[in-house]
Amino acid sequence: MKSLFAFLIICLPLSIFSQSWVDLGLKGAWGGDFVLNGNLFNDNTYNHKLSSGYSFGGKVGFNFNQEHEVTFDAMFTAFKQGFTYSVEDTVNNVTTNYASEFGFNAVHLILMYRRNKNGSYFEFGPCISLLQSPYFKDEGGGNCYGR
Repeated sequence: MKSLFAFLIICLPLSIFSQSWVDLGLKGAWGGDFVLNGNLFNDNTYNHKLSSGYSFGGKVGFNFNQEHEVTFDAMFTAFKQGFTYSVEDTVNNVTTNYASEFGFNAVHLILMYRRNKNGSYFEFGPCISLLQSPYFKDEGGGNCYGR
């Protein structure tokens, strides 16, 4: 009986962690950026410009077995959105077009639980986004929406 108990104590932890592994990965993305704002869409003087952004980072995952994993991702993101808008001078009957742009950089820290099953997966968890270096440029000298 003592030898069976000793065998289970030695082999059970080895069998539990025998299928565990750590994976590392790099992530990257590039694509279009777009701001959805009802006030800007309903204002005929504002026109959205085609804008793009990018993101890059990495992932560390601890796989308990084939189905369960905990991952930590860190992503660095750059976002921008450009606009053109027109200001009408009713006294001189002149319309002037200006360009404006706003954007920011951000760091996203993501901790997720992932369940893999039959070639698909489901994941959920918290994300903390740290906004860095926001900016706003306006050719119209600050005459932007909400003036």
